[in-house]
Amino acid sequence: MKNLNLVLALFFSCFIGFSQVSEIEKNALIALHKTTDGENWTIKWDLNKPVNEWYGVRVINNHVTQIILTNNNLHGTIPSEIAVLSHLKTLNLQRNSLKGNIPANIGNLQELIELKLSFNSLNGEIPESLYAIKSLENLSLFMNEISGTISPKIGQLTNLKQLVLFNNFFTGRIPKEIGNLTQLEVIQISSNKISGNLPTEICQLQQLQTFSLFDNQMEGTIPIGIASLVNLKELNLKENKFTPIYPLELKKLGFIKQLHIDTNPNAINTSSSLDVASTLK
Repeated sequence: MKNLNLVLALFFSCFIGFSQVSEIEKNALIALHKTTDGENWTIKWDLNKPVNEWYGVRVINNHVTQIILTNNNLHGTIPSEIAVLSHLKTLNLQRNSLKGNIPANIGNLQELIELKLSFNSLNGEIPESLYAIKSLENLSLFMNEISGTISPKIGQLTNLKQLVLFNNFFTGRIPKEIGNLTQLEVIQISSNKISGNLPTEICQLQQLQTFSLFDNQMEGTIPIGIASLVNLKELNLKENKFTPIYPLELKKLGFIKQLHIDTNPNAINTSSSLDVASTLK
């Protein structure tokens, strides 16, 4: 019996040990807690408890794989230490009061699938390292103060399904390399300061369902090759400076359920919202 008790004790001590994250990962979480005023979060962490009991944190195989702290009264900045969480798959800090830049070393999170930082006050540019996260499927940075351009390196994110950047201060052009993102289902880049022509490579995105660019400074011709995107349900290009398209061209887009474009050939930025599915029957 004593031997059995000893074996059980060793088993449970090993189990407890295996269930703990490393000090490096724990310290990264403590850094996040410190730089975002954790003492005043809506739902607080008890730092004396095991990490897997901290609100919004998920631990699998002794590694932090998920942080979800949406609408939790985080105030402050995202620390660079977050990048040591190399097994992180979801980082969701939406609807808080975060400011400052996205950490330059965010690209170290090579297993990241979802990066959701929307509804904050983040500024600066998208770090170049982010474009190296090949596993990324959802990049949601909308409703911030992020500036700079969308780098051609975005074409490296070949698993990306959602690119949501509206209501920021992005400038420059949409790079043609966006055509490499053949898994994209949603592009929302409205209410920025994007200029230039719409690249024809957009017509390669056969999985695209929602494409919204309204309220920018884009110009030129709308590629009618968009009519080949048979999964597209919503297209919103109004409040730009595109050359208006005409009835024969509109008919090619008749399969889209919600089509919002500038249709007045005599005026720039005169917008009409068209439900083509009903209008062009």
